[in-house]
Amino acid sequence: MVKWMIISCLIFLHILVHAQKPELKVEDFRHWDELQDLSFGESCLASSNGRYIFYRELLNGEEILVLKRLSDLKEYKYVNVLQFKFSANGEFAFILKSDSIFNIIHLDSEKVKSFSYVHEFSYDDSMPEYLFLSIAEKHSLQILDFTRDTSMFYPNVSEYRINSKLKSIILNCDSSIKLLSITSHKLETVANGVRFSDIDISRSGKWITYYSERRKVYLYRYGWNNAKMIFDLDSTTKINQGYRCTNKWFTINEESVLIKLSGGVSKSIKSGAVLTHHVDIWTYHDKYYQSEQLLNPALNDSDLFYSINLSKDLTSKELISSNGVILSFPNIYPGRFLLSYESNTRDFWSHDSCYIRLTSIKTGETFIVYSGIGDRVRQLEFSPDYRFLLWFDNREKKIYSYEIKTRKINVLENAMSTFFDYTSDMEGRKLPFGVFCWLLKDDAVLLYDNFDIWKWKVNSLHPPVCVTNFYGRKHKMILRAVSGQEMDANKLDTLLLCAWDTVTKNNGFFKLPMSKVGDPKLCSIGPYVYHFPQIKPSLLTIPSIFRPIKVGNKKSFIVRRMDCTSSANLYLTADFVSFKRITDIRPEDKYNWMTSRLVKWEISKGDSGIGVLYQPENFNPSRRYPVIFHYYEKRSDELNFYRIPQLSNGVLDIPWFVSNGYLVFIPDISYKTGEPEEGIKSTLISAAMYFRRQSFVDSSRIGLQGHSFGGYETNFIITQTDVFKAAQSSAGTCDLISAYGGINGIGISRQILYETNQGNLGIPPWRNFKAYYNASPIFFIDSIRTPLLIMHNKGDAAVPFSQATEFYSAFRRAGKPCWLLQYDGEGHTIADVNNALDFTYRLHQFFDHYLKGKEMPDWMRMGVTAKEKGINSGF
Repeated sequence: MVKWMIISCLIFLHILVHAQKPELKVEDFRHWDELQDLSFGESCLASSNGRYIFYRELLNGEEILVLKRLSDLKEYKYVNVLQFKFSANGEFAFILKSDSIFNIIHLDSEKVKSFSYVHEFSYDDSMPEYLFLSIAEKHSLQILDFTRDTSMFYPNVSEYRINSKLKSIILNCDSSIKLLSITSHKLETVANGVRFSDIDISRSGKWITYYSERRKVYLYRYGWNNAKMIFDLDSTTKINQGYRCTNKWFTINEESVLIKLSGGVSKSIKSGAVLTHHVDIWTYHDKYYQSEQLLNPALNDSDLFYSINLSKDLTSKELISSNGVILSFPNIYPGRFLLSYESNTRDFWSHDSCYIRLTSIKTGETFIVYSGIGDRVRQLEFSPDYRFLLWFDNREKKIYSYEIKTRKINVLENAMSTFFDYTSDMEGRKLPFGVFCWLLKDDAVLLYDNFDIWKWKVNSLHPPVCVTNFYGRKHKMILRAVSGQEMDANKLDTLLLCAWDTVTKNNGFFKLPMSKVGDPKLCSIGPYVYHFPQIKPSLLTIPSIFRPIKVGNKKSFIVRRMDCTSSANLYLTADFVSFKRITDIRPEDKYNWMTSRLVKWEISKGDSGIGVLYQPENFNPSRRYPVIFHYYEKRSDELNFYRIPQLSNGVLDIPWFVSNGYLVFIPDISYKTGEPEEGIKSTLISAAMYFRRQSFVDSSRIGLQGHSFGGYETNFIITQTDVFKAAQSSAGTCDLISAYGGINGIGISRQILYETNQGNLGIPPWRNFKAYYNASPIFFIDSIRTPLLIMHNKGDAAVPFSQATEFYSAFRRAGKPCWLLQYDGEGHTIADVNNALDFTYRLHQFFDHYLKGKEMPDWMRMGVTAKEKGINSGF
């Protein structure tokens, strides 16, 4: 008895403590502290000696750059920073602020040297003692030897390039190109007289190219007296006036310079009698819709490629006129071939021909590598040494490799069940899992399947080998190599893996020996999000792109970690087993925050559902809460995501609702081809019935909210049941027949969306009208009993605004409660802060009225006339 009294007291005290925390207010959103990214996939920058890091924070609404010493976590904070970098030896930090003050900081002594009027700076680790400062006021370049405290100034420099291989600088200054030796300070003029631009340097540093007015290309080799013009667009035959030079490259072996010309037309334009300039002519055999062409007139233009042979008197050769897609420039320096993928159509239903073509940059020889029917090629790429091509056939579900020297094709048959996402509900998303990297010493690639990693020798007839020994499949755990190891995979003894448990949604790390096939070794895994770039090609959820950052030459790494209850922070680890927290961002601690847990229920006999339930931190199981269902395809993998409170742009602001006494539930929804509405109906209604049976739920107050496809799901489900008290739909479709024939904001047909993607009907409406009819909410208005708030904007480029007016007009005629919010100047989501603030308040008021019984606001009760727009909000 005493024991239970003590437990009851502890529970009461726990509830009392958490009840004392304030609920989130909308005003709190504006100054929410958070860890920010430095660049795509980079959470911090570490010095080469592993002693310091840079990272960014948003503190009280202000962006801060933090310089932190890892030994004692001492930190220095800077505002309004434009650029920052560590010196090659890690002893100095360089910081440029928006007031044009540039600081050199000696990290051990904390001494600072400052320079004024600096517009930008460059630093090359291969010339570690030099800094290059662009001085805005004098339009000059200052080359600073900061170790000796000496400087050189060069006026009127509009552009410069650092040639680290030859320790020199190429200067573009006042209609001349000059070369400056860093070591001898010798300055020589290469060219004079006209305006030059776009300096490029070859891989060895021996050659440079630049443009004159983007009509002429000049070449200089170190040791020459002057540069030579190697291409003149105006004197080249067979080129019409529309062309211009848009790019140029040195090939990786420096045999050739490749020049790209753009802007030409693919067929001659004949002039004739014109009666009007105001007619668009759509033909059934157009490759591009007229709407698409009007938005992008260059679609029908042709690209030309010219090659300049550097070893044979700089002779030029026209290589290819491309109406296809040129794909051969993943790196700065292309290989020996141009790679193009050419399809006569872009339509998903087409059976026209497609080709993969290779063209020798040196000789101009061209040959077909592969031909097929329809748009089927995915992830076409060269091996890093340009010996092989690899691609996935998305129609036949095969993988092809092609050895360029022997022109031998190797086909991996029956790849569907292994290397393509066969589990996807949608035919258009049964895509390949892809390649992690090439292992050149083995002529092999590392391929991903649904769970594991495989090694395939691309020129061998032997089948691929599962290098993770099916560990992922056996444990229902997706294993992926941590990004950033691609280039070094040939040299690594051990590959660092990230893991995603598909059952628990836990994230962690494993290590995989590269020398043999076997189980990977577990480092750690838990209810966090560290790093996992993509779960499946078919799922839109991306847990975290932030890869572990190596700390100098040490064996330590910095990782970014978050969970539902804790903001993202940085942690230091030497073994991926234990982690030391090195940042302290915890704004959620001040408020009644939220927790998350997985909920499973029975949809039908033998079929269970799963979703994420968000509860307030001060959750009291004896209380009855209103619940809002929020959804978009499958999102249970977001269980451990930290959700930053934000104004609603059309999506439910989950932290506010949970903090203010709501439960929010996000269910996974599966879709059957031809009957997508059945999955929506069975999932949401069964989940509602499950929650109505829970003692902590107010069974009469369950609401719905969805955006985009989730908006369509909201529109549909209220035609099927009256179990939901109120619903809010943002930018959703209501009529799949009219939507099917629409044109989206980039000018292309929306047919693919409804046949093979989210609509998942698998067939056009004229072949199965009933399927489209059954899935269209507009035809079932009479059965609706749920009040609806619609938010949809005239500028929506994804879902036409007419879908909202169709639904609203039907509600209005039927006399059913419905409100439509339209924000001027907004699109598929709301971008303007004031507009988002307005919608956030109205969303709160709508649900507070229907799910909490608060008074109906004036804008709902009486409306706001057009004359009152901008005068009376009706709150």
